[in-house]
This record gives sequence, C-alpha cells and structure tokens, in this order.
Amino acid sequence: MHVVFFCTFKNRESIVLIDFLLVNHVVTPKIKQMIPLIAGILAIASLFIPVAFRSYNDGAIYVWYWALNIDTRSPVEIWFNEDLLAVIGGILETVVIIIAAVLLIIASLSIKKGLNNKQLIQRILVASMILLIISPVGYIIGAMAWDIDFWTRFMIHVGLIGPFISAVLALITLILFKRS
Repeated sequence: MHVVFFCTFKNRESIVLIDFLLVNHVVTPKIKQMIPLIAGILAIASLFIPVAFRSYNDGAIYVWYWALNIDTRSPVEIWFNEDLLAVIGGILETVVIIIAAVLLIIASLSIKKGLNNKQLIQRILVASMILLIISPVGYIIGAMAWDIDFWTRFMIHVGLIGPFISAVLALITLILFKRS
C-alpha cells in the first residue's frame, strides 16, 4: 500500500487530500477491519503511557492522564495529583478515551461481520475521531489551567500523541470505507 499526500491552498485554507494507491485499487475487508482495531488498541495503550515528562540530570517526572505521577529521582516517589481539576479531568479524559476505543473495536467487529449499515459504521468512526481529539486537547488545556507554565516545564510524551494517531487511523478507515 502506498500513501501519497497532496496539499493545495485555496482561499487561505489548507485542503489536504489523502489519496491511497492500493495494489489493484482494491481495499480488502481485512485492511478495513484491522486499522480500527489497531487504533482502538493504541488508544487504550495511551492510557498506560505517560502524557508528559520533565527530565532532570538524576531522573525524571512522568505524568499520566489519570493523575498518576512518578518521580524517578532518588528517592523514587509515586503519587496521585489530588487537585480537583486533575482528578476530574483525568477521570473524564480516561473515560472518553475508553469510550472511543470501544467504538473503534465495535467498528472493527462490525466490518469483520460484514454489517451492511455503512452509515452506522461511518458515524461510529466519526464519533471516535471526535472523542480521541477532545481528550488530549482537554488534557493540554487542563494542564495549562492547573499550572500556566506546565508546558514550558514538561515535554509531551507518547501517551498524549497516541489518541491523535488513533484518530488519524479512524479517519483512514473512514476514507477506505467510503471508497468501497
């Protein structure tokens, strides 16, 4: 499978057209089934990977969606951020990612079973994309609300990027699904 990105500019807005050139121009059901499954697994995995870290000479501090923090400097400390904003935000972001991951897995199973309701599957994919974008954006805004200098002191980690990648995979599935 080859992926080609074309970018054009029209009316000061960037329009990105994604064109997939597949072997024999055939999208197999297996490809359409596997992409949302991988996206769902990646979304769930992002809950177990830190979203931000701050590096020091003798260690680092890692931060997760669900308000878990680990300081690897000596002595190692593990604690939950008990700030109300962090706790409520962490619970909401975690629940939203889990819902999106479940929707992606449902879409994958529906495609595998050959569900004929294309509109339902497309709506599930769009809903999961929206949820997967809302959650990390909410975390970014919430972290700045908790500490205005948070993103000047902490670096983004894979856990924050994972839901965005899952959303892109859901978009790819949506495009492939519409073409077939």
